[in-house]
Amino acid sequence: MSGGASEVGAPGRQAASRYDCCILGGGPAGLTAAIFLARLRRRAVVLDDRRSRAALIPRSHNHPAFPDGIGGPALLERMRDQLADLGESPVDAKVTAIAQEGDGSFTIAAGERRWNTRFLLMATGVEDVLPEMPGSLDRVREGVLRCCPICDAFEVIGRELAVVGPGACAAGEALFLRAYSQRITLVTLGGPPEITEEQLTRVRAAGITVLEDEVLELSGDAAACRSTWRTVSSVSMLPMPGSESGPGPGLPPRSASRSMAMAGSSRTPASAVRCREAMLPGTQ
Repeated sequence: MSGGASEVGAPGRQAASRYDCCILGGGPAGLTAAIFLARLRRRAVVLDDRRSRAALIPRSHNHPAFPDGIGGPALLERMRDQLADLGESPVDAKVTAIAQEGDGSFTIAAGERRWNTRFLLMATGVEDVLPEMPGSLDRVREGVLRCCPICDAFEVIGRELAVVGPGACAAGEALFLRAYSQRITLVTLGGPPEITEEQLTRVRAAGITVLEDEVLELSGDAAACRSTWRTVSSVSMLPMPGSESGPGPGLPPRSASRSMAMAGSSRTPASAVRCREAMLPGTQ
């Protein structure tokens, strides 16, 4: 955004545009902040490197006013258009440095460009830790691998689901999803569940199947795999060993940069989870 910004800087160095607020990140949160600040007649700038996590979402039904769902890229485009109608636009930039000045303001650098701001708003979001297997990112784009049960579980009510992860957070997600489906398999990535006996008892009492095999492959083409591997409607990815643990079985996880959860859209193809020595219970 550039409306009304003044210029500050030392001779021989590119001047820094001065703003009321600099927003780092052009995802839904950052764009929402920019829209409200523009409407409040504040000078603000959005610095965005076009890596919003929302851009990977093929369709979300968890956003108000879109009962038929909306794709992440379409949502971002609408928000950018709304911001443009207010006379402002995000700046494509990757921030390389932030420094606080003596007057309490901040100077943000992106290459040779500089911005000075009274307030700094971090809207950089989180980064999912996906399974270390071929095609994981493609499965996210297809809607086969989902990372938020609260966002997407409603669309898979009654379908067969797999939760991938060995620890308490994965067990908690599996129990959380029992409110949506009775057919859930907890895939623990090649070893026994890394949870307490009490937690394991709760998982088994809920009718959740525990599969202790390594996941070799995620496939978005169920038809090609059905003759050899049984299918599940969606795959949920939870933290790998050493990542931040969740709140425990039965509760949704806290948001964290290394915390992932579940669910796939009922309008996407079924996925196949291929394991080394076993098959997931099938939907046939």
